[in-house]
Amino acid sequence: MNKPKPKKITNKKLSDPEWYVALSTDILDLKFATLAKDLGKALNPEVEDTASELLSVYLQAFRKALSNLNINVEINLDANKKKLFFEQVLDPNFPSYHPIFMNMSKIVEYEYLTQNTTQFEQTWTVIRESLRQEFSINFNSIIQSGMKEYTNANEYIKNLSGFIEPKESQAIAHMNIVLDELENEALAIDPELTLRKSYVTPSCTSKLDTIHKSNNKLIKNDNIILTLLDKIKSSSYPIIIHGQPGHGKTSTVKVLVSALTQSFRSNDLPLSVLFYEFKNLRALNDPILKVLNSETPFVESDDYFVGKNTVMILDGLDERQITDGSDDTLKSFVSGLFRLADRINNKLHTKLNLILTGRSQYVGQIKTCFNTDHLIFEIEDFSKEKIGLWLKRFHQQKPTDESITLDKLNMFNLQELISQPILLAISAIMLCDNDGKKLLSEFDGSNINRTQIYEIIIRWSYEKKWQKMPTRTSINGNLSFDDYLSLLQAIAFEMFKEGKESIKLSNLATSLKNSIFDLEFLSNKTEDHIEELCSQLRISFFFKGVEDKAFSFLHKSIKDFLIVTGLIDSLITLIKMVNIKKVDREASDLYKLLGERALSNEDHIPMLNEWLEEKNEELYPYKKELLAIWEKVGTQDFNISYDTPSQLIQSQYNITYNYYQIISRHFSSNSTEQNKEIFNHEKVILFSTKNINYSFVSFCNFYNYLLIDRSFNHGLCFKNQYIANILSFPEVNMGKNDFTNCLFNNVHFFPGNFYHCVFSGVEITNCWIGNSTFTECDFKGSIIDSISTNTGHDSYPKELIYFNKFFKCDFSFSNLSGNYQDDYFHEMQFLFWNCNFKSTNFDCWEVSTVKYDEEFNGIKLESE
Repeated sequence: MNKPKPKKITNKKLSDPEWYVALSTDILDLKFATLAKDLGKALNPEVEDTASELLSVYLQAFRKALSNLNINVEINLDANKKKLFFEQVLDPNFPSYHPIFMNMSKIVEYEYLTQNTTQFEQTWTVIRESLRQEFSINFNSIIQSGMKEYTNANEYIKNLSGFIEPKESQAIAHMNIVLDELENEALAIDPELTLRKSYVTPSCTSKLDTIHKSNNKLIKNDNIILTLLDKIKSSSYPIIIHGQPGHGKTSTVKVLVSALTQSFRSNDLPLSVLFYEFKNLRALNDPILKVLNSETPFVESDDYFVGKNTVMILDGLDERQITDGSDDTLKSFVSGLFRLADRINNKLHTKLNLILTGRSQYVGQIKTCFNTDHLIFEIEDFSKEKIGLWLKRFHQQKPTDESITLDKLNMFNLQELISQPILLAISAIMLCDNDGKKLLSEFDGSNINRTQIYEIIIRWSYEKKWQKMPTRTSINGNLSFDDYLSLLQAIAFEMFKEGKESIKLSNLATSLKNSIFDLEFLSNKTEDHIEELCSQLRISFFFKGVEDKAFSFLHKSIKDFLIVTGLIDSLITLIKMVNIKKVDREASDLYKLLGERALSNEDHIPMLNEWLEEKNEELYPYKKELLAIWEKVGTQDFNISYDTPSQLIQSQYNITYNYYQIISRHFSSNSTEQNKEIFNHEKVILFSTKNINYSFVSFCNFYNYLLIDRSFNHGLCFKNQYIANILSFPEVNMGKNDFTNCLFNNVHFFPGNFYHCVFSGVEITNCWIGNSTFTECDFKGSIIDSISTNTGHDSYPKELIYFNKFFKCDFSFSNLSGNYQDDYFHEMQFLFWNCNFKSTNFDCWEVSTVKYDEEFNGIKLESE
């Protein structure tokens, strides 16, 4: 979160009745010497009268606070009134940390402790904080309603107005940073549009997840802000807000802060809102409160939360760093936040609502960290009505000669994008610009995907050079677009390689000088010249933090796009120079490019699929080179030295995983004729059916060896491949893998656990399935033929029963036929629970028991 220069709080939306809110100002603005002199002047004319009036205000406010809290203690101060307020004993923590208040609260503590003994000791901390809050409210009320009565104290109070409740005033200033950004922050892509005026409240679905089981009952909510306010007031459950990239998660929580300050104005307990961005937090392996304290110094211990409602928002779970799920430190930190909230909520008169945001894919990946009952909110796509409302607000801020309507956006084939607020904004702004409209028109009737729109944005930004933005520097006129794009890709890759969300300009210059990317235009430049060139890349949509000589991408998705496109473009450059007979020569460059870090299945693979579609024709002529490299990579046969064996193993894993994700997707789009030309088979063959070190089993076992979450071997593409002669299927769980149009022949699926896998259009012939489970798998249009339980071993007990379970699987339009008999008369049982068998053909079920659940969906068959 950007920290503006300290300033007095003027936001009328935060006008709570407490003294420290109404009079708060940033404590950094205050000068003690000047204040002491001003106070001296205020006291000199009529010292006794001024001091008497001040003491009267204190006593009146304190006694009323005691009465409101039903505390029966008499308070009288017999002291030199002048000394109580003399500047030399000035305590800047005014009023309720002033020595007078401290003296009166000590009297209450002693008197009440005498009456209530142990019971009071246990609750004194809460009572003291409640007393402090009540006193502040009453003090403020008295001086606002009775200034004519206390004319002599008026000037003194005016001078002290800045020295109030440092913790509370800092907390209020912290909240006002968020409110100020909401009111005044321009959208990154266009300075004429502000977040507040552009924001349209999205709809959402919500549900309660408990530790033991998930309540799958989703509740549809049209207004996420109103629903969040209701849940915050009525419960203390931690809240997880997730959605797809560009759905407005950050905007929503900023708007929520404003809604909270108004909604809680008349609440019994004061409100405190803490707002953090995950990527700005210090090292997460420190204690939770120490990490929070580094951003909000007023949060020092659990005591800060006592006696108030606190809403703690941590935005951008997925933006802490690029990760494949192995960030154990982040997971531990999130678990610690849940424990902190649980601990605070067990204190009297205290409530803490924890709110975390992140992209849906990443939230699903770390959901095991959510170790108490919690609420899940998913932001939905914009409906047509919400798109229309956004466009109306867009035109109110940005008058145009030609109206941007939903029909016009659809005319440019943007319907797949405009349900996301960020891409809706970009599309509308581009259509208001002649250059942008021209770039969009070049697609001529075809739907535009995310990678294409980001490519257009980057070219558009290059051509516009943002010269209309007075605070930005235009790009060097000598930098070609290809060089400009390569530079952006290289910057994104350096962040990816380091696993960080920002990079210092000085470090960047050094890294770019030695980059694996094609940056020939930098070869003759000094690091100072490179740093100067990078400093000109102040493109508002891409970067922030340039004022601190550091780069950080405003939107993570565009960085993911640059990472993926940079990797593929650099790999193509590298492959063009490969000598098939001397592939080992490329080992060093391949490790630099693909061995540094594994691509994220959630962040990068969707982009990879789209970009490979763009690059398939360019890659196809180098099919022999691609396969020659894969033979080395697939057997982990590249030789390169590393400092430690663990670094070598991790790098081998990264390059194997990354390279497979690329070539498996590239070859999966082959036609039958192309496969016959390359593999002498109708299907893709990436795994040897003879070489055990180059087999499907070897690959899966190696992948599983370093997989952090070993419960599911997930996210791999085996589409359109021939997988055969596997007599021992890897004993790993297979989750979210794509086996579309695969041909399985002579494969023993035993035991197998397949979760959310796609088997659409597969052919399974002459295979053995025993004790396997398929959960929520897609078998649409598949052919499952000649499955038997023949193990090839007559030593297996004849009475053994094999259970094959299918939960919520889709077999629509499939053909399940063939010989299901068992040579050794083992019994087969097939259990189908809530499966779909629409237009499915069953034939020749023998020596098998077929069971169905009561909620059978589709054509129900007779059991044998």
